[in-house]
Amino acid sequence: MYNIDFKFGSSQPTRVNMYVNLSSYVDPDVLSGNGTDGNYIILKFRGRNNNYQRSIVAIPTTGVASNPQYTYNDRYWLIAYDVYFPLAAEIPGGINNQDILGKKLIGRVVLPADETYDITYYYDDSWSPITHNSSGVLVPTEIPEVKSVLNITQSASVSGSIDATQPTTFYNAYSDNDVVGTNMSQYGKPYSASVDNKDIEYGVQTWTPTYDN
Repeated sequence: MYNIDFKFGSSQPTRVNMYVNLSSYVDPDVLSGNGTDGNYIILKFRGRNNNYQRSIVAIPTTGVASNPQYTYNDRYWLIAYDVYFPLAAEIPGGINNQDILGKKLIGRVVLPADETYDITYYYDDSWSPITHNSSGVLVPTEIPEVKSVLNITQSASVSGSIDATQPTTFYNAYSDNDVVGTNMSQYGKPYSASVDNKDIEYGVQTWTPTYDN
């Protein structure tokens, strides 16, 4: 499990470096394209309690917009990405909204704190955080054998709470648990509010994004 503890609100993202043994399940030459035609590694995050879901393109060592190459050896691949703390200004409706495609393409994601996220891995030669098309058909190749876990917590700063206006999760337990996975569109988000399922076991509420950016 990888951990982030946000000790104060910041508009700067926190870098996460994960060392993942992808080579045991995918030929390194397939992912790297023998150094000339590399594939992008796509990460999908799913919150265990809030069912918040996003996907991004992991940050390549070289070749962000073409021929992505990731650092690897016989034991691990370096999978890097940046996490924004959900300050009010950084989420949809905020003046510096970071929950947009342009950020996901360069490996950045906004994730609610006080949550544990399961991370699923995919790869594809297209520079996109999509996981499934609008018909529910898998677009990239999934690596189902590989899973990671990211835990995000927040600690009050010396001056008090991190950000009183942030969308902190709250609880109002529902009688039914209808948690389901959601397919990620080309924007790295659920396709629409109708499939962005948030009625979950613990009744956690998160913000509603704009689904077409």
